[in-house]
Amino acid sequence: MDQNTPLPLVAPDMGLFEDGIKSFQGIKPPYARGGGTSATQILERACQAHLGNHRNTDPLSVAIVSSGQAANHVVFKAIHGGDLVSSSHLFGTTKVDLKKTFERTGGKIAWVDPGDTQAFIDNTTLATTTWFLEAISNPAGRVPDFESLSHAARERGIMLAVDATLAAGMPYFDGLKYADVLTISLTKQAGGGQNLHTGGAILVGNNFAWEDKAARFPEFKEYFSDAAGTVVLPSSPFGALASKISLHEGSGVIAPQSALSIARSLPGMGDRVANMCENARMLAEILDGHEKVNSVQLAGYKTNDVNDACTQKYLGKNHFVILVDLKDGFAAAASFINAQQFAHAVALGQQNTAISHPASSTHRQYSKDELAKMGIYPGTIRISVGCEAPRTLARKLRRALTF
Repeated sequence: MDQNTPLPLVAPDMGLFEDGIKSFQGIKPPYARGGGTSATQILERACQAHLGNHRNTDPLSVAIVSSGQAANHVVFKAIHGGDLVSSSHLFGTTKVDLKKTFERTGGKIAWVDPGDTQAFIDNTTLATTTWFLEAISNPAGRVPDFESLSHAARERGIMLAVDATLAAGMPYFDGLKYADVLTISLTKQAGGGQNLHTGGAILVGNNFAWEDKAARFPEFKEYFSDAAGTVVLPSSPFGALASKISLHEGSGVIAPQSALSIARSLPGMGDRVANMCENARMLAEILDGHEKVNSVQLAGYKTNDVNDACTQKYLGKNHFVILVDLKDGFAAAASFINAQQFAHAVALGQQNTAISHPASSTHRQYSKDELAKMGIYPGTIRISVGCEAPRTLARKLRRALTF
């Protein structure tokens, strides 16, 4: 079977389910007499162990939903009503959902460069409740200065929410040390990198004064106020909110088999990501200086600028997503893709390397000028590097560049 051919889906069996449950000692199977633990609760514990507790930063709670976009939507619903300062470098679908959610309630969004902490401060008003950004901007690889952002946000009583999908599995990433809320897609490298199961997680940190600040967020106030109007939060506020939103809008509940499969994949995430990062550095070295390449962007690849310094400080090594701009524009990008050396897909963090054309797919919602600010042009290709053998990847890359 060709390595780019998707693996066939197989019917789950109870043996697989039981084996997965046994891997978490002390948890009774959900089908045991007298009740027990559901597949979703097993995944919550796995996220606590392999996402939340990284470098000893404990989350206050974990909420599991059907996808990474569903996780972002729940957070957007929770924080709408006030004003927001957001990174201008976002995945296209995330930006659309954010805009539509805030437009319904009249909230204002200020768009700023994710690497400019002062811009977040300057655009914060008395009505601002939240700052939002991606831990690693997709696909340009911008890594913010989390320490300065976190310090500035806490000084002003602002909640810092971060989509940490692309940072999951990076050796130094300790998102909840800085952010108050993390959203992570469990479909990508966290879920085994085979794109067979979808899921999302919301991790809530313990640095934000939730009980004191909850009244600032209309959704919390609406759902969790008592008769006297006092907001009384449950132990897992976003989990409870996700359940309520899913009933009204269908934000989605994760399938039990998906939850269990992702839970079993999480322990190996770090090793997979390390392999992907090493392969990405090797491909970047081939692309860098190639006669058909204008530029190569890989977070942490070089150490001579602020972004790479932030990457090394907060992530520990270079990333696995490469943004390469080809000299002959769109025609060159089309030839690179049509060489069919790599899977043409918008999926990220998979075990197999995948390529896409951001300007016509994931970031088509942006104007030409907005794309240029992110380093995206007609000839730009995004490469999400996988876990294949380095020699195989190098050979395929050189073939794709023979147009």
